[in-house]
Amino acid sequence: ERGFVNSVVSNCHQNEIDESVAHVRIKDLVDVVMGIQKDSSTPTDVLREKTLAFQYLFRAFNADAVLAVGDSEHDVLCGRSIGARSVAVGTGWTPTERLRSLGPDVFLEDLSDTRRAIASLLNGPGGGAASAGP
Repeated sequence: ERGFVNSVVSNCHQNEIDESVAHVRIKDLVDVVMGIQKDSSTPTDVLREKTLAFQYLFRAFNADAVLAVGDSEHDVLCGRSIGARSVAVGTGWTPTERLRSLGPDVFLEDLSDTRRAIASLLNGPGGGAASAGP
């Protein structure tokens, strides 16, 4: 046993995120894959549904601590709403300035330097934005 639960929560349709997880060959590393996008979802719906998904995972796995890693403002806001440390990664559609302005616990430009990324995730200060990247 790894001692943690690894999950993917995405605002893609379930079949799209299942295909993506399989495509990048991480299916064996992920315990839970949740796609929350519905055809009529508004940004408010997506934020609410993603927050509910994070809350479910937090309760379902009796988590002592949750680390929310993502590339959108929803990821940072949802993580914060359940008391998780948030890690923003500047590789998505959300501009990096916007991600930084949300005050994630850690900001990473990308995940290319794995050692530095992991060190930032483990050692970043709570409540302030640690930064790792070029």
